[in-house]
Amino acid sequence: MTNIGKTAHVSLPLFLILLLGVHHCVAPNCFYCSSKDNDKCGDYFRIAMSDKLHVTYCDVGSCIKRRGVDDNNSVRRVEITRSCVAYRQEGCRKETYNGIDTISCTCNSEFCNSSTRAHSQMFLLFFSFICFILLRGSYIF
Repeated sequence: MTNIGKTAHVSLPLFLILLLGVHHCVAPNCFYCSSKDNDKCGDYFRIAMSDKLHVTYCDVGSCIKRRGVDDNNSVRRVEITRSCVAYRQEGCRKETYNGIDTISCTCNSEFCNSSTRAHSQMFLLFFSFICFILLRGSYIF
């Protein structure tokens, strides 16, 4: 195999990994709303990306969706907020927000806090790794 073939062989997975890394360096747009004020912000999310009133440029880093249950005054009410926070790794964790125990899911791509679960790019990283192994293995013989 020529050096050009070896370089191209290594470049694709490296390019995908770099693309993944660059993606995390760009601040995403996030949805910004609360189910307390807007029913469209609840579990059945119905806000469009073009709705500028509920979109914010997250220059601090990560989109977040928080879901908790407020048992205030004997009335049980699900509260969901979507906003942005200082950069965090993608994933979900338990935390208290505004006096309510919540599950908070953080993500780092455009409008990723719209879904019922925060998007994760682990699949892309895993897929790139598998492609690298498969392509690498095909040149061994």
